[in-house]
Amino acid sequence: MIVCRFPRGVNVQLSKRIMIVDRSALFRATLARYLVLLDAGYEVIGEAATDETALQEIARLQPQIVLLDLDLPDRSGLRTTRDIRRRWSGIEVIVVTNHLDSEYCEAALAAGAHDCLDKLALVEQLPAVLAAVSGAHPPATGADLGRENLYEPP
Repeated sequence: MIVCRFPRGVNVQLSKRIMIVDRSALFRATLARYLVLLDAGYEVIGEAATDETALQEIARLQPQIVLLDLDLPDRSGLRTTRDIRRRWSGIEVIVVTNHLDSEYCEAALAAGAHDCLDKLALVEQLPAVLAAVSGAHPPATGADLGRENLYEPP
């Protein structure tokens, strides 16, 4: 058995703190459940449906990773990405979108996003991207978890 002892006052964070920003409450809840099912040390610490709420919550919660849709009701996710990276350069932004035109993804990457992922392929793509961002080994692939486990009846 390995025991780690840290001096008093030392804050050790073993999980990766994630915030989800998407206009759809159902998508946010489904993605949060998926991250729990990955069982890879990801902790969803907050969520937001708008740019304004996202920036307030990011300032308050200080996530390490933000999963961000480009299509927000009050502002473009591209501008939100730029704001996050300008204000908090240590926070990684991963864009999740239905707009996979190369134009949108190139703009998201230019704005400072780490990656641009298709919502329809998120289960397959997200584990490796999260592992790359967090410096961890990839968890079981999303496809191994099965999509049926992501949805809970209301």
